[in-house]
Amino acid sequence: MTQSVPPPIRTPFTDVTGYLWTAQRGHKCADFEIRYMECMEAYGYYQGRGKCKDYRDDLGECIMRWKQMFRTDAIRAWRKKKYQEGKLKEKYAEPPPLDSYSPAT
Repeated sequence: MTQSVPPPIRTPFTDVTGYLWTAQRGHKCADFEIRYMECMEAYGYYQGRGKCKDYRDDLGECIMRWKQMFRTDAIRAWRKKKYQEGKLKEKYAEPPPLDSYSPAT
């Protein structure tokens, strides 16, 4: 997850490269980070740790994708169990047709 702690020594180099440690460079989580930082700015560091927890959790979920990984693992475990029980003929599901994917516009 991104850090909201400034560097201990500020130099022109840290000013130029500071954006590398945020989600603001075309990342899909930029809106979550903005909301979290605005909340932290409004409440300050100490009060913000508790009051901005939901925003921080949303940002962490967007960056790390924990729920997506847990869901994928659960689906794999279910298919493995059903295959071992003999309720599924194929271990893996059939892939979709090659021309079925269309990226979001």
